[in-house]
Amino acid sequence: MPGIVASQAIVYDEKLRQQYFSYIWGTDQDLGNVFACDCVMACYSNEGREWKQQMLDYVQGNIDLVVERFARECPQIRPIVPEASFLVFLDCTALGFKTQSELEHFFAFDAKVGMNSGAMFGKGGIGFMRMNVGSPRSVVNEAIDRITKAVKDR
Repeated sequence: MPGIVASQAIVYDEKLRQQYFSYIWGTDQDLGNVFACDCVMACYSNEGREWKQQMLDYVQGNIDLVVERFARECPQIRPIVPEASFLVFLDCTALGFKTQSELEHFFAFDAKVGMNSGAMFGKGGIGFMRMNVGSPRSVVNEAIDRITKAVKDR
C-alpha cells in the first residue's frame, strides 16, 4: 500500500521464508509507521473495501497512463505492466545506452527523475528503470513529460 509503509509477504517454502524474514528483521525493514497497523486492518476489512477499490482503480489508471503515453510519445521506452504492484519497470534498452550507469545518469540528470535502477534486481534488470506510480496522477504525468523531453533532446 503506497505511502503507508506496510506490506505482507506470504512465503510457503519454510527455508526460503526463514531466509527472507531473517533479512527483513536484520535490516529493520519490519518496522512500519504508527498508522500502518490501523491502516492495514481497515484496508482488509469491509470498512476499507471502498477505499481499497478506489486506490486500486487509481493506481491502475496510472499504470494505463504510463503505458499509453510512452507508446504514443516515446515508444523507445516500453513499460512492463506489473501483475500486482504499483511499480512499473521501464524497458529502456532501445535508448542505446552502453552501460547501466549511463542510463541512470540520463534519468537523474537529463530527465531529472528519480527512479530505482533495474540493475538492483540482478543482471536481468540491466537496461531497465523502475517507476513508482503509486502517487498523484500529476506527478506521474510530470515524470513522463520530463523523460520524453529528455529522450527527444538527446
